[in-house]
Amino acid sequence: MMNTARLIIEQMKAEEVDALLSIARTWEEKHLVDGDTFTRDYFIKTLNKEDLPPISTASPEHFSGLNIKHKGTKALLGFIDMYRGYPDPKTLWLGMLVIDASQQRKGYAKEVVDAISLYAKEAGFERMGIGVSLKNWKGLRFWCHMDFKTIFNIVGPATYTSDETAHLGLYRML
Repeated sequence: MMNTARLIIEQMKAEEVDALLSIARTWEEKHLVDGDTFTRDYFIKTLNKEDLPPISTASPEHFSGLNIKHKGTKALLGFIDMYRGYPDPKTLWLGMLVIDASQQRKGYAKEVVDAISLYAKEAGFERMGIGVSLKNWKGLRFWCHMDFKTIFNIVGPATYTSDETAHLGLYRML
């Protein structure tokens, strides 16, 4: 689907589910950030395009589950999902982005976001959107560094408790 200087970003494949789940589980803080952990079911739903956004016009045709591979070694480095047209038709939504913990801090996530930004701009989108948990400090820093700084939504309980989490909806203009 997309290539960068070092990466291949392509559709997930069923035979990669176990490897993707292994990569997903390297995100040790996920249960603290989101209150759950990755399961095989997450990847099955992604492959079957079943995890669609809560809009009346949601269509599997606009959803993509993508893997991230090293161009030279073909090693699987991570995954991302995206939806073309959420929360509105002019926004490309980036869902879960995970890079194997052993491969982080090498610029791969930035390279992925930059490649998808170029794709989004060429496809006529005006902005990209993401949702990030307020408990995900590492993610908040990354997304702000990637220029996702416009808050368009806050979802979560009205009052803070240590058991609850809230999410920010952030935009990056293209």
